Order: sequence, then C-alpha cells, then structure tokens
Amino acid sequence: MRLKIIQQLANVNIIYASQPAQIAKLRAKQAKKPDVKLNVARKSVLNYLFLGLVYFLIFGLLFSIYDFVHQPAFFVNMVALFSLMTISQGFMSFYNVFYESKDLQFYRPYAFSDAEVIAGKSISVILTLLMAILPLVSYFLILPVQAGGFNPLGILLGLFCALILLGVLFLATILLAHLITKTLFFKNTRPWSPTSWSELVLF
Repeated sequence: MRLKIIQQLANVNIIYASQPAQIAKLRAKQAKKPDVKLNVARKSVLNYLFLGLVYFLIFGLLFSIYDFVHQPAFFVNMVALFSLMTISQGFMSFYNVFYESKDLQFYRPYAFSDAEVIAGKSISVILTLLMAILPLVSYFLILPVQAGGFNPLGILLGLFCALILLGVLFLATILLAHLITKTLFFKNTRPWSPTSWSELVLF
C-alpha cells in the first residue's frame, strides 16, 4: 500500500466523517474570505487532533490523581464511559464514511487498491474518535504505573490491553452499523446526511 495515497484518501473521507455543523462553520469561514483557499481536510484533521489532546490532558493525565488501584470502580466507570463514547461517535462516522458516502465509483478511474481505500476511510474514522480513544488508552497506562511504578513490562501490558479493547470496540461499531442500517426504522428516520461528493468537490 502507498502511504501517500492513503493520506490523500483519508483527507477526502474526513469530510464525510466530520459533523455537519463543523463543515458548515468552515464553509462560512471560506465565504467570508473567498480569495483565501481553505484546506478543509487539514483544518478538520487539526481540529480532531487538538480535541483529542485536550481530552487526553483533561480526562487522562489530570485524572491520574485518582488511585485506580484502590478505586477500581472509578477506573471501570471511566473506561465504560469512553467506550460508549467511542461506539456512539464511531457509529456515525463509520456510517457516513462507509455507507452514505457512496463514492466508491469515483475511485474506479484511479489506481487505488481496495486495501488503500479501506485504510484511508478507516483512518478518517479513527481521527474523529481521538477524543475518546486517547483518554481510554491513558487509563490503561496510568493503572500499571500506579500499581508497580514505571515498569516497562507493565506499561506494555496495559497498552496491549487497551489495543485489545479498542479492537473489540471497533468490531462492535462495525457490527452495530451493519445491523442498524438494515432496519426499516433507521432507513425511514435517518437524522443526518453526509456531505455529498459533488458538494465536496465544489467546496
């Protein structure tokens, strides 16, 4: 797979993964300064990276003052909270990117492999989840540090457990999106619609 191509695909699909309100805000900003070219994809990526860092600092590092070892219920509650946040936000992003974008036909004239397209779309979804993923991972790093100090083995084990949990959450999100989108209720009451390809190109 070509990393540059994957990056370009991720930049395109981040528009689909972004919230409509955020895209509308960027469009309004572009309308005020039509002579200045605004890189929407780059702005969106930087915004998600910034939000992820803020959530990591607030809900991750600052929460390290709590003793997870002697307060396991607090650890479980925080992990459960950000796990639910990952699934809920991931469902919307995954649905918009993989289901409602309907842009696969636009990739056919280009030399994109299926793996590159899937990788680009997946990265765009993951970027929107950084605000939930980073605090979640931090808890699995803080716990072994509190339990046994800066033990490299303990930290690696905590990171491994976090990756397993994230893998389960991503699989649950994919399964949930597949099952829900098959229901008649969802098809008749979709509360949002993604940016169409034509709107993306014109923008």
